[in-house]
Amino acid sequence: MVTQPSVSSSIAALEREIGTKVVERQGRGIRLSQAGEAFLPFASRVLGLLEDGRVAAIEAANSERRELRIAAVNTAGEYILPPVLHAFRRGYPEIAVYLEISNQARVFRQVELRDADIGIGGVRRRAASWTGRLFWTTGW
Repeated sequence: MVTQPSVSSSIAALEREIGTKVVERQGRGIRLSQAGEAFLPFASRVLGLLEDGRVAAIEAANSERRELRIAAVNTAGEYILPPVLHAFRRGYPEIAVYLEISNQARVFRQVELRDADIGIGGVRRRAASWTGRLFWTTGW
């Protein structure tokens, strides 16, 4: 459990560190300031990197428990990936592969939240924080 004074102290320390207010009062509550909104994606990435580091450390300590989490749109998950995953499992039997099939918005969200290691989402997403690679083409 986190107490309100410790949250306030942490926010104050963050604001001192970056030199600007990240939250502002709104009635009895608070909301992100414009600077806080700008800072949020970077904070999310840092937390994601920390989680990646935690997972890497655990995998290094327990190398037999490795996993690959894939989020894919329907077409890729149902028609393209099964033979690819079958071959992958033959080559890397020690890696557990988890596949979740959903719509494109959810695929990208899972990657953003680091709930998936790889997202196969159809059309390449245009954003500075994303990298995409052509995986398959139908030739149409």
